[in-house]
Amino acid sequence: MQMLVKFILRNILEKKFRTFLIVFSITLSSALFFASSSISGSFQKMYLNKIRSTIGNADIKITSKENSDNMFIDSKEIRNNKLEYKIDAIEYFGVYSESKNKDMNVNIKGISLNDLQKMNPIKLEKKDSKEKFDEDKIIISDKTAEKYKLKVKDILNIKINGKSYPFKIYGIAKPQGIFANEVGYLTILTPLKTMEKHLNTDEKVTTIYAKAKNEYNLDSVMKDLSNSNKNYNVEETINKEILEYMQSNISTPLFIMLSVILVMSIFIIYSSFKVIAIERMPIIGTFRSVGATQKTTTFILLVESFIYGILGGIFGNILGIGVLRIIADFMNQFKNDGIETIVEFSSSHLIYSFLLAIAISILSAIVPIVMVNKHSIKDIVLNIQQEEELRSFKKLLISIILISASIGTQIFFKGTPSILLAMTVIISFMIGVVLLVPYIIEIFSILFKKISTYILGNESYLSFKNITSKVVTSNIALFVIGIATITAITSITLSVQNYITSGYDEYDYEVKINGIRDYDSVEKSINNITDIKNLYREYSSMYIEIEGTNEKISLLNGVNTDKYKEFYPKVNIEEDNGKLLDKLNKGRNIIIHEILAKRINTKIGDTIKLVINDEKKEYRVIGLMETNISSNGRYAIISKDNFLKDIEKYNNSLLLKINKESNYIKDKIEKKLKGLGTIVTTKHEEETEMKESNGNFMLILEGFVIMALFVGMFGLVNNLFISFIQRKHDIAIFRSIGMSNSQSKKMFIIEGIVSGIFGSGIGVLLGVGLLKMIPYLLKAMDISMEVLYSREIMLRYFILGIVVMVITSFITMFKSSKVSIIEEIKYE
Repeated sequence: MQMLVKFILRNILEKKFRTFLIVFSITLSSALFFASSSISGSFQKMYLNKIRSTIGNADIKITSKENSDNMFIDSKEIRNNKLEYKIDAIEYFGVYSESKNKDMNVNIKGISLNDLQKMNPIKLEKKDSKEKFDEDKIIISDKTAEKYKLKVKDILNIKINGKSYPFKIYGIAKPQGIFANEVGYLTILTPLKTMEKHLNTDEKVTTIYAKAKNEYNLDSVMKDLSNSNKNYNVEETINKEILEYMQSNISTPLFIMLSVILVMSIFIIYSSFKVIAIERMPIIGTFRSVGATQKTTTFILLVESFIYGILGGIFGNILGIGVLRIIADFMNQFKNDGIETIVEFSSSHLIYSFLLAIAISILSAIVPIVMVNKHSIKDIVLNIQQEEELRSFKKLLISIILISASIGTQIFFKGTPSILLAMTVIISFMIGVVLLVPYIIEIFSILFKKISTYILGNESYLSFKNITSKVVTSNIALFVIGIATITAITSITLSVQNYITSGYDEYDYEVKINGIRDYDSVEKSINNITDIKNLYREYSSMYIEIEGTNEKISLLNGVNTDKYKEFYPKVNIEEDNGKLLDKLNKGRNIIIHEILAKRINTKIGDTIKLVINDEKKEYRVIGLMETNISSNGRYAIISKDNFLKDIEKYNNSLLLKINKESNYIKDKIEKKLKGLGTIVTTKHEEETEMKESNGNFMLILEGFVIMALFVGMFGLVNNLFISFIQRKHDIAIFRSIGMSNSQSKKMFIIEGIVSGIFGSGIGVLLGVGLLKMIPYLLKAMDISMEVLYSREIMLRYFILGIVVMVITSFITMFKSSKVSIIEEIKYE
């Protein structure tokens, strides 16, 4: 046993580059798996920190209903003995005039300092120790103090509802808690009683924050509060549906990219073990000739693969933590809000990544190990390589079955597939095409072999004959996989970049007003702006549950049927003759996205029940539509009147069509709405912000493309070693019968060019085939994204492939010049 251990360790250390290649491939796959599986936890932690910075440890938020005429609620009506605390607050807005022409929005928090410290503590750096925090006193952040050169006891004049109030600075706080996210506005804290006085609320408040006692279930406490306070809106402070949606948008694409790299890594490890098996054949033959069994030799090679797996797993976890940190930092969209990047993972992530590394190594090595054991002792001792019959009918049949099954599944399976089925279809199609490569090469070789011989000489004939050998076709097959995956991934990345902003193409407006609390005041303020051609009030609610299904409507709009098509011109409502939208007003009717209809197995004429605040609202499906407004296809519209009757908590905004330049009108509107707490943006600004917020994610995807290309290049180099080892005997034979160095070089160059043309051509075509399959996967993921086909990308990788193959032919040419003829044919 000691001898076997020494033998294994010597083999691992002897071929340092190959050991590095195998361990690197395993490490990369393991690291990316670790990062992809852990990123959702890290993102969740950062998201929660962002939310907690505003609401602290409160679980429940109670406000007035959106359709209520009064934004104030009576705290005395909220009674529940299951609450640990109940904190009253008035959250309002004001304006601070920096200068005559420049105003800053103010986020006013009217709350008792003791209550705030219980819910969301702040730390005062400076304060007026001689006075109490009462009357018209405020606390500001050190960021605000520094920006406006303010200090304790200074007076800050804040306009509330058009009237200016002098506030005295009581303290300056660190930028944490409610002061953590001051971007584009400033926050002030003032006593609750102060805001009650200025707004004349009769001791009523805008918001109540509460925390359930630990021994009670949060959902049941919220249900009790909702049932006993039907006039108010009771919601959880952290929206779990939004969190899950954001997490899946990050992790799913990463896992898809990971699967591509995983497949390429398996091919590399497989090909590396082919080299190992070939090189070890003489020694294995010696072991077998002195009594070692097949089990013993198999055990030796399996232990070696196990060691590679352990090394890859260890380095994979180390690299994975670094990759996770990079991805988490790129995905931290809350940096401007003062939220630090967090790396969150558990021991189970490390264990699973480590086990994956071992599994990849052992499973990839099994086939080459089994193939070695099929040789006789004589062949092993003499290192005789027996060429397998290339044109195996069995492989051709398997190839045709896999390709036909992949295409047939998409054609005949009309329902929504699972992600596993969609991935199986794509991988089966790829394997089928790769198995077909030798037959395609054989056909083209027969067609062009004689013609090229007349033009380029006998060396060309030998080149065509060489590329039909199993050794070279295996190399071309791996090259095909590399070109195909890189072509597909690059095109998908381009498609995703286009898809990010495609939702904005569905809208037709120039300026948008968000954060509307008092719609009548907003409309009245902008009514006299003559450059506004038309306006549309948009009502929206998110994550509406559909009874009897596991699905939710991600975005539900209450629409004004007279104006909807004017502001949403590209929403394609099927079989809409102009009257379908009008039918929304004639009863409880709904139009849903066709993807959602398939997910819930619903057709036109069926009824569905929406679960809203534990009440079931029945709607009849009168039409289907296709749109990119909601990326996952879970979009629906109902009439504005039904929306306001059924939905208690919703967002409303104004879409504006204008006559003049959008930034000019935006500035004009902002001046008119000063002090109303609204946010005015242009459509161009929203698109730009969307691109920038997703730009880092695109960089991550492009990083995966580069990694896949890097891994593919390693695999190609590795296969070159296999090709050279297995062809040394043939090269020696050619040299022994008079082939000169120049003829040998010519043969290898022609072989490289032809292999490059075949490999790149088939690879690009396979890439196009994969892109044709991608919509099937997107369908499984509920994404209605258009897959773009770029001729420039295809031509680029076709040319790059030929160049790479020609360069690699020079490597083979250089190594072949050093082949010892006597050593290779001494047994002939």
